[in-house]
Amino acid sequence: DACILGGLGAILVYAIATVTGTQGPAQPAAPAFDSHTYALFLGTSVFAFEGVALVVPIHESLSRKDQARFPKVFSLTIGAIVVFFLCFAESVVAAIGPSLHPVVTVDLPAREAWVVAVQAGYCVALMLTFPLMLFPAVQIMERYATPSLLLSKRSPLASERKWRKNAFRTAMVLATAGISIAAADELGNFVSLVGALCCSPLGFVFPALFHLKLVARDARTKALDIALLVFGISISVFTTIISIATWSPDPPAHSICP
Repeated sequence: DACILGGLGAILVYAIATVTGTQGPAQPAAPAFDSHTYALFLGTSVFAFEGVALVVPIHESLSRKDQARFPKVFSLTIGAIVVFFLCFAESVVAAIGPSLHPVVTVDLPAREAWVVAVQAGYCVALMLTFPLMLFPAVQIMERYATPSLLLSKRSPLASERKWRKNAFRTAMVLATAGISIAAADELGNFVSLVGALCCSPLGFVFPALFHLKLVARDARTKALDIALLVFGISISVFTTIISIATWSPDPPAHSICP
């Protein structure tokens, strides 16, 4: 977290200094609305809901006193994050202009010490958080990957079971690395696609569906749930189509993946 916050702070300071400095904002300025790629913004925004599944477990782990305060704290936190995202994005776009890449560190001044420190910090943060993010998914996949992974720990083949699991997890790491390399030059489309296919159901479709089936009683509440359900499905379908349609088969002139 410290590496990520430090990197964001350094980039934000650089962007503000560039905009307010002698050079002024980037020329030409980025368009206020891009009719060709605006759908990618929707998918990327929905991608922010990737951690929404942790809200209920966090709430349930709190004491009753803290649970009563949780909605207010949660709302203030989300609001602060949204404001920061808006300020950060506007500042960086104003400083760099329409040539901005999905990975903003590509557009920073090359070979400067603070830029190298920011890039190294993000690498460290990625290496430390990747196992935490992958482990729950791997645990679920191991249950269905192959029966040999389900051998009892007391089985004579327990050692073989351990090595099979290690091999499976290694394969998953290599697979995710391969996907990352393949999608690096179209990161915006890839993130938008993941947001549309995975995060939109988590953030809109499933909560609305569960609330509709388990909680909603009056017509107004049911109508709101149905509206949210339709909204989530629409965002998912529309953004998926646009993300695939705008995926360029040719690598860009300035690749972010050396």
